[in-house]
Amino acid sequence: MKRALTLLVATTLSVGMVGCSAIPSAGTPNPTAQAPKAEETQLQQLEGDAVTLQVPASWTVDETYDVSAVLVTPDTFDGYLMYNAKIRPLSMFSNADECLESLRYLDPSVGDVVTSEVLPSGAETFLCETQATDDKQSRGFVAVLMSGDRADVVHIGCAGDEYEAHKDEMLKVMSSIALKDGQKPSFKPAGETESEGSAQEPTAPATPEQEQALELAEGYLRVKGYSKKRLLHQLTSEHGEGLPEDVAQYAVDHLNVDWKEQAYRAGGTILTYGSYSKQELYDRLTSETGDQFTPEEAQYAVDKLFS
Repeated sequence: MKRALTLLVATTLSVGMVGCSAIPSAGTPNPTAQAPKAEETQLQQLEGDAVTLQVPASWTVDETYDVSAVLVTPDTFDGYLMYNAKIRPLSMFSNADECLESLRYLDPSVGDVVTSEVLPSGAETFLCETQATDDKQSRGFVAVLMSGDRADVVHIGCAGDEYEAHKDEMLKVMSSIALKDGQKPSFKPAGETESEGSAQEPTAPATPEQEQALELAEGYLRVKGYSKKRLLHQLTSEHGEGLPEDVAQYAVDHLNVDWKEQAYRAGGTILTYGSYSKQELYDRLTSETGDQFTPEEAQYAVDKLFS
């Protein structure tokens, strides 16, 4: 299997197959002569939280790669595809430019981002060409799709020396992206409504200290499942990051994460290293000296793990 390159985008982000058929005997009609090529039919659809896209069925999908992104490894070139990655909740920003600037901060390979005609309408969508600065000089494309109160990312790339040969293939995958909903972006805190005739107050930009805290929190969640309470303790503890309480609170409040799924991840890790009954696992997940999940989060994890 070809080695996958890794290139991180916000939450957390990159065809052909040759079909052969038997040669018909002379004078015998070939009923499959006009049939579509194999690569046009042998596709798999990838389902993210907000987007779907299509890749060849032979590409390897690793859904355990990251908490916020799925890694796909092409079988036809040295490359990668990452999708379902989150940049930030849009409520952190006052406009699209600030959100895209966050993407550039997380992934310096992203250059100028322009509105793309390749991607579907229904939300603000952007596509840009990227070139990494590592030894492999990875090149490819990043698509940013803003919908509702989130920004989702699809990132495809390959080794620089293979870029020109596979550029059209990568764009074909990107053009298959479809949004599951058509919400327009909302740059205001969730649940906040704007009264008629009143002007919306712009969201205050995050301070460098808050941005760093958010990056640290996301880093912890890439390693294992944390409850909100335990992650806050890890960020503020002198044995952890030692951050001020308000800065750490900002980070956990602005994570784009499902805490029930975090409980499921944590429970799965616990079961990997020991045998627990449903009640024992529930007690471990909710314990104040353990994982500190809420009863609802722990019950979700236990039900899902023992189903």
